[in-house]
Amino acid sequence: MSLKERIQADMKNALKKGDREKLNAIRFLLSQIKNAEIEKRSELSDDEIMGVISREIRKIKEAAKEFHEGGNPERAEKELKEAEFLSGYLPEPLSEEELENLIEETIRDVGASSLKDMSRVMKELMPKARGRAEGSRISEMVKKKLTG
Repeated sequence: MSLKERIQADMKNALKKGDREKLNAIRFLLSQIKNAEIEKRSELSDDEIMGVISREIRKIKEAAKEFHEGGNPERAEKELKEAEFLSGYLPEPLSEEELENLIEETIRDVGASSLKDMSRVMKELMPKARGRAEGSRISEMVKKKLTG
């Protein structure tokens, strides 16, 4: 079963159970996947769908932060709950050690030796870590490895 099929099955289950919060989150996610497919002009792979999910989770967390700072903690909590639910579609996050090993391996494979090779490392690394670590975290660690 593809990731998209799993999401669609979860939508049907949420509809049957009357779980409005999950149903709304899944409908929103499916609309974002559909938009990405329209933009790409073809079906998305599971990896690409995980990219969409990661991007939406990041946006939701940013919105939750804004709601919290704006004095609306109830809405912030609702947003965080939605992000937590959507993260269930992503694989287990990489531990600090696993990510470090993956970065070191990729640096060796690419033959990177300085910061100017960072884009090559990132290009090779991101598909391996997609959905399992935030891009900003990966970028920061790669930069440290290449400069230090």
